[in-house]
Amino acid sequence: MYLVAIIDWYSRKIMGYELSQTLNKEPVIKAVTDGVNKHGEPIILNSDQGSQFTSPDYIDLLKQ
Repeated sequence: MYLVAIIDWYSRKIMGYELSQTLNKEPVIKAVTDGVNKHGEPIILNSDQGSQFTSPDYIDLLKQ
């Protein structure tokens, strides 16, 4: 299992998360989408440099 967690750096609170059996872009996009829907848009979003975080779909989500 893989865990994608969106964490607020200041409070260390988990803003969104997703568990998946595969490490692809869909759980990452879902975790970010859920976090934004629950807590609002972040000013800064820092992420890993893996292929999930550099995919066109992920980048398009952040641009929205």
